Amino acid sequence: MAGLAADEGVGGELAVQNPNAPGGFEVDLTPGRRQVEEALLVADCAVGIIVGDGQDREMLTGLAGDLLPGRIRFEGWIKDPSRKASFYRAADCLLLASRREGFPTVVAEAMACGTPVLSSDVGGVSEMVLEDVTGWLFPAGDDEEFRRKMLIVLQKRGALDRYRTAARENALARISEASVAAGLKECFSVYEASKRGPRRRHHRPI
Repeated sequence: MAGLAADEGVGGELAVQNPNAPGGFEVDLTPGRRQVEEALLVADCAVGIIVGDGQDREMLTGLAGDLLPGRIRFEGWIKDPSRKASFYRAADCLLLASRREGFPTVVAEAMACGTPVLSSDVGGVSEMVLEDVTGWLFPAGDDEEFRRKMLIVLQKRGALDRYRTAARENALARISEASVAAGLKECFSVYEASKRGPRRRHHRPI
């Protein structure tokens, strides 16, 4: 999970999905690490939160202590859905720096909580993240564009209500139980129709 938080009492926070998190999608934030650090340095009120666990935690903890002491918190792996949702809601923007994805659950979860998304344009992300409507996209691996978009989000802090509303509405339209059920029903209907094949025309004998 990644974002810039603005909830009262949170003090402005950036949460980042940890690379190699068990049971989660594959994420590689290492190439964009410098860009995240620079964005945090520009916004001296922002604090980084890393949610998750994995083989890179020790390395990231050391880097955080060296480069941004006191500015990054490691929350570990969170199983409780309600607690996870509280992190989404506290974030101004979810950041996803994956180099490859299918349809990342983290994007759907964040938007369902009304959190806009800044993500690399991979897999099915662009189906949910509409540029400057529900969030922002950047080419996978383009660290400078990632940094530029993060600075845009930082500049918009306090003025993200329309993005939150759009993110929530898009999530309800595309991934709510009702919309998913309707989509599955349509798929099964198309499949059943294909099994029956085209109707044969009956010709009268001459």
